[in-house]
Amino acid sequence: MSFPSSFLLHYLIYGIIFLGFGIQLSVRGIRLILLGRRLGRVGVRAAGKVIEISASKSRHGPRYPLVEFEAQGNRKITFLANLGGSSRRHPVGTGVLVRYDQERPEIAVIDEPNRVWLNAIAAMAAPAFLLLAGVYFIASSFLL
Repeated sequence: MSFPSSFLLHYLIYGIIFLGFGIQLSVRGIRLILLGRRLGRVGVRAAGKVIEISASKSRHGPRYPLVEFEAQGNRKITFLANLGGSSRRHPVGTGVLVRYDQERPEIAVIDEPNRVWLNAIAAMAAPAFLLLAGVYFIASSFLL
């Protein structure tokens, strides 16, 4: 059975698009995993407090806690806890344990090791699907 070339071209284009998004999201997921590993190894712990909940750009988008803590040297640091934090688990005024990079204290996460890994795994699920879909469409465009 022979398919029209425009059909196969569409498969190829869809495959390239899916593959591109999959690669982009994979890079982000890998960076999250590496950040979690690095902070787990060399990160310094400090007590922090949720001072605000960020406003989402969309009505139903994610809302993350804004956390303030004191780094070594009595330096106040504020960061958006978009890795390892959620507005439901950490309402305003909640005390949290923070893990941060001593050399660059603005790189910090709420110290919940299991949650950080769950977020990283979730961040890799969508890219894996997109990569597989991209490979499927590209392979189908050549095999059909």
